[in-house]
Amino acid sequence: MIKIPGSTTILLYQFNKKEKMMPDESIKMFTSSDLSDNKWILEYFPETLCTKRWNNGSELFYLIDKEGTPCSFVWSKNNTEHFFGEFNRKLIFPRKVNFLYDAITPVKYRGKGYYPTLLHKTSIVNNDYISIGYAAPSNIASNKGIVKAGFELTHKIFRVLNFVKITNLNNSGINFNARKAN
Repeated sequence: MIKIPGSTTILLYQFNKKEKMMPDESIKMFTSSDLSDNKWILEYFPETLCTKRWNNGSELFYLIDKEGTPCSFVWSKNNTEHFFGEFNRKLIFPRKVNFLYDAITPVKYRGKGYYPTLLHKTSIVNNDYISIGYAAPSNIASNKGIVKAGFELTHKIFRVLNFVKITNLNNSGINFNARKAN
């Protein structure tokens, strides 16, 4: 893929809700009231960022391994829109969807299936909504993990300067539009 200076591309995936056998790790939700006793989360996300996201309705999910150690994290928000800083645009959907974003798996836990397991289980927990995940095309590991979790590539979003093009691949997935953020 040729990179155009000043351009950005994001691949958007939709959870296909097919049941897959996933490892037996447990998923938990981390809330603002958990912060005082669990400062370890600040190693991954600054407190101001966590507070801002919780105040805006986001939830932080994490996966624990068999020893009870947190090993993968993802933010989730059920909403009709999601702001993409990469584009300075909000994607607007016709109904609420579950956005999964800003996932982190610490280096020592990578390559063990925790990231796709977390995405899959978070999508099942939020099964009242269509789950949407995304990654830059250059982030090979994230793209592979998203697909392994049961997501299907549905859209490519491309921005150069103030022009944004949304391509619906294979005429699949939920339709949406982009609006410049205020």
